[in-house]
Amino acid sequence: MENFSRVNRIFYLPFDNEAIFIERKNKFLGLIEFEGKYLEAHIHDPGRLEKILYKGNKILFQKIEKFNRKTNFEIIFGKYNDNFVLINSKYHNKIAEKILLNGYIDEIKDVKFIKREKKINKNKIDFLVIDKKGEEFFIEVKGCTLEENNIALFPDAPTKRGSKHLKVLCDLLDKNKKCFLIILVFIKEAQYFSPNKYIDENFYNNFINCFRKGLIVYPFKLEYNIYDNYIYLTQKLSLNIF
Repeated sequence: MENFSRVNRIFYLPFDNEAIFIERKNKFLGLIEFEGKYLEAHIHDPGRLEKILYKGNKILFQKIEKFNRKTNFEIIFGKYNDNFVLINSKYHNKIAEKILLNGYIDEIKDVKFIKREKKINKNKIDFLVIDKKGEEFFIEVKGCTLEENNIALFPDAPTKRGSKHLKVLCDLLDKNKKCFLIILVFIKEAQYFSPNKYIDENFYNNFINCFRKGLIVYPFKLEYNIYDNYIYLTQKLSLNIF
């Protein structure tokens, strides 16, 4: 069992059972095997996840008893090497909010108000944060589940939505607003973060443009402990972008 510090315990996220991944039927629907039965399970992540969602790999899922769902099963974690990593993007902003409230962003220590999904003209940014001095901070959050040679890479699939968010941040930076990009890296092996030029050159160029204008990037590495069902913040990664 990992000797995680309780100080960096960020987010409680239990699972119901372990299963075997069989196939991805479409972007948001997978087939899993559990206790000899094949079940359809929701995949709440638009990424390719090719190093995680492959036939025979282990996943952790939840059973969700709700009406008007195509399936009551939802994949939460997938096995990557010796660890389980979060592959469910609906939790990203909840985790990021915990990071903000616990003061892990050096420039934002005294949070007074957090507005989720702040509208900027016709677009939205994940968070508007206002501190006790009245200063505003605009924050976008991305989850990263791809790693190569100890470098965490985002995205793992082309993302027009991601580029649109960066353009909104660039416009805010032009107006002298303080903007942040939080990258939630769920791969234990990662030691650096880089925007993925080879998957999406447009996203890469927008990232570099924003960074040069003053975008502050926080790539946080997080690890899941299956023994207590908590996600822990273990490290702030270095940038490797030029």
